Amino acid sequence: MAEIDSNIDKILEEETDFQSPVSEQLATKFGANINAIIDLATASEFTTSGTYDVPDQVTTVLVIGAGGGGGGAGGALATFGQNSNGGGGGSCAIPIIRIIDVDPLEALGVSVGAGGAGGAGAVAVAPGAGTNGSNTILTSTQGTYTFLGGLGGDRSSDTTAFATRNTANARKYLSPFVAALGGNTSFSTFAAEAGEDSVYSSGGTAGVTDTGSGIFKGGGGGGGASIGGGGAGGNGINVGNGGAGGNGSLGAGGGGGGCARTSYVGGVGGSGGSGYVLIVPLAI
Repeated sequence: MAEIDSNIDKILEEETDFQSPVSEQLATKFGANINAIIDLATASEFTTSGTYDVPDQVTTVLVIGAGGGGGGAGGALATFGQNSNGGGGGSCAIPIIRIIDVDPLEALGVSVGAGGAGGAGAVAVAPGAGTNGSNTILTSTQGTYTFLGGLGGDRSSDTTAFATRNTANARKYLSPFVAALGGNTSFSTFAAEAGEDSVYSSGGTAGVTDTGSGIFKGGGGGGGASIGGGGAGGNGINVGNGGAGGNGSLGAGGGGGGCARTSYVGGVGGSGGSGYVLIVPLAI
């Protein structure tokens, strides 16, 4: 059921008569009415691969789609009194809105992209980077439409950890959303940052930095939001293994793993969320 008041009927009737990229202003309206769109009797959601049968007499459909979210990077180790960082959060898969032509009664193929795997936490070697999410692909007789997966978070070093920004096709429909840094370059705090919000959901919270024994064990960065919310960053831990990053939901990035002290293991990064497709026939 929709959780908010909606003017989605007005949006669909008056503002979708085009075959060009959707403006950011219109995309924001869709984001504000996402629950109402899902509640439409004619709407079909896909979180796994499948087939959509176009109704008779329908020649145009609205599609909101996203690839799999990027995995978060693993956390580092704070060695020999040296401060260090958590892993970078994974980038979201940018939610893209399209209006596409279809043939009545044709079967659209929907291949939902998998989320990227989280990076391994540091043991005696550097932590692993998060892997990229896979693309979501919609196929029809009119063409093939690709919704890009998010990029994996970068692993941390002794001074920095990064999240990566997926700018491909950023000019279409929405500004790109980016996951937060796993830990900044400040030697005074090594604080992590939360993942960035989207118009649909919230970014993952930042992991907490542990300053026990005078050594800064940075938390992991939160995953960037997409259709679903980003995974939370894992906490830095002074005595014990670093906290694991949380998994992202529906195209969102996984959280970065938290840093740990020497003789322990850095936190593993969270997995990115699987991709997503919503299809709504615009006229029956």
